[in-house]
Amino acid sequence: MIKFSVCPHDTEKGLGRWKELALRLSRFLGEEVVFEVLRGHREEYEKIERGEFFDLYYAGPLVSPRLYELGYLPVAKFKGQRDKLFLLVRDRLPEDGDILVATPFLRPAGYSLLSLDMERIRIVFTENFLSAFELLKRGQVHACLMYNDTWEQIEEEDKAPF
Repeated sequence: MIKFSVCPHDTEKGLGRWKELALRLSRFLGEEVVFEVLRGHREEYEKIERGEFFDLYYAGPLVSPRLYELGYLPVAKFKGQRDKLFLLVRDRLPEDGDILVATPFLRPAGYSLLSLDMERIRIVFTENFLSAFELLKRGQVHACLMYNDTWEQIEEEDKAPF
């Protein structure tokens, strides 16, 4: 049996294509491929660190450095796909006081936050990029880290203020 999963942001786009891929892999490899859905990035990181990870994993750029450290090797990618991570801000950042930034992870977030006053940043952890966006939309944070694939799934009317 081969344990297979994908980055949580990819399951936000729909499970159908991943379940179909697991079936195709099973037929191709002649071995059962079991697809497991992760509930969020926290669960993803916890499974990695506990050593309870998958035999085959479609990783996003957020966990790839850690997976390389653990001996995982990249074997494929979707043709033409480019991952992008960016900082999304509502109106303006406050001139004084804390800057609240919502994100589902910390390690790779640093690159997107380099342009901010690092001493003022306060991280608000979320389960995924959609929940980070919801906090920004409701005005509970000043900014959020956003992944391009998730941004493309958000309705245009919800994106308009940003």
